[in-house]
Amino acid sequence: MKVMLKASVFAVMVILLGAVYVSSEEKTQADLLNDQMESIHTLLAQEEVALDQFQLRARAESGTVKTQKAFHDHVHTLEATHPEFQAETVDTQGTEWTALLRVDEGEALKVMAQETSGPSALTYSYERSGEAGDDSFEELQETLTRRLNQFEMEDVQLFYQISAKKTDSLDAPLYDEAKRYLDELGAAEQEALKEETFVSLSAYNGEWNENLVTGEGKKMNVQVAVRQDPEMGSKATVTIGTPIITTEY
Repeated sequence: MKVMLKASVFAVMVILLGAVYVSSEEKTQADLLNDQMESIHTLLAQEEVALDQFQLRARAESGTVKTQKAFHDHVHTLEATHPEFQAETVDTQGTEWTALLRVDEGEALKVMAQETSGPSALTYSYERSGEAGDDSFEELQETLTRRLNQFEMEDVQLFYQISAKKTDSLDAPLYDEAKRYLDELGAAEQEALKEETFVSLSAYNGEWNENLVTGEGKKMNVQVAVRQDPEMGSKATVTIGTPIITTEY
């Protein structure tokens, strides 16, 4: 169900935005998100958009395994310990071992390991996604906290993205529209991908506490993508992700 963007919704939703390590030793990093949250809230609250899809992803290392059998045993233990998560796929055919444990279409845990000559590090990637507005902020926050504790995920890197459909006509060129979003966020453009009906801008806000490094060695911590749908005339879909957009857009 799509819902019209309201300031009150994003005031609470954006508290989850950002790549921030959430452990007891990193509470000060969460405090540093205040400017980031305020900037995104202000930007989206003033736009005429209808919320579409969101995705929240938490990634952390979680122990080691030595063999393919140990990886399978680990997955079986997860299923037994957390019965709401059941393995949909388990693949140890090559050197990259993966398992996908799913609750439903909107919630899953991916377990990954790379075969090495010694112990292989296990990586957990917890994902929650769906129609923006289906879950209240309190429900989303409670689910995230519960899952991180449930799987004992520490030093977690969070990624958040949200897409929205503009309800008014897009008068400016796509690049100008995306650049306006960056300007409102106080972020400096680092890289740009421009096509006839699509623009993606990677940018960096020096006041935000997390960043990634691009292939050219530049820092970035926010992406804005604007895609125009030829069937919708001058209307477009806007996607904002921090530190990056992690899905197709």
